[in-house]
Amino acid sequence: MPYAIIDLGTNTFQLLIAEPADGGFKTLHEESRAAKIGKGGISDGRIAEEAIERALTVLKHFRTLTDAHGVAPEHVRPTATSAVRNARNQAEFVQRVREATDFRVEIIDGAEEAGLIYEGVRLGTPLNNAVSLIMDIGGGSVEFILCNQARIFWKRSFEIGGQRLMDRFMGFDPIAPGQVGRLYEYLDEQLLPLTNAIHQYAATELIGSAGSFE
Repeated sequence: MPYAIIDLGTNTFQLLIAEPADGGFKTLHEESRAAKIGKGGISDGRIAEEAIERALTVLKHFRTLTDAHGVAPEHVRPTATSAVRNARNQAEFVQRVREATDFRVEIIDGAEEAGLIYEGVRLGTPLNNAVSLIMDIGGGSVEFILCNQARIFWKRSFEIGGQRLMDRFMGFDPIAPGQVGRLYEYLDEQLLPLTNAIHQYAATELIGSAGSFE
């Protein structure tokens, strides 16, 4: 019986279709498509109409793929993160997705997102007993997880994703030198809890997650 998960990120939607096999899972299909649901509205706390239309186009395409692989709608788990959880019109967005695709979108908070990132990295990257810092850069939020192979010591999601920072500081392209300075000051202020946690847990390596690192 196949299952599907969909990550509704601020910039990119990702689809993974898999089925149980040999105590694990066999990947049947995986695909990423740009939806950019944060564009044009994330700084105002909403998902713009054009962004909703882009999202529906991508999700309708994903629905054709899940149907083609025999995935029942109740076995599709679409998960939304920063752009949707902070949007005033999130209920409208979720309803329109359901009407267009029959997908039931689940909105997760930053703590759960950070925990899922840790589990994903641990499955794909060798961790050891030393403390590592995982950094996942998204369009809406950035997650930091201090951890080792056995446990999470500290985790937090900050609403400082790429789209938010561009809207706030990048009035010109290239970014003006004065804005660079203000950006550094802003990050120093926002990331003070992270600075304190790194001093406490003394991470020895940085593990980059998500497309920005690639």
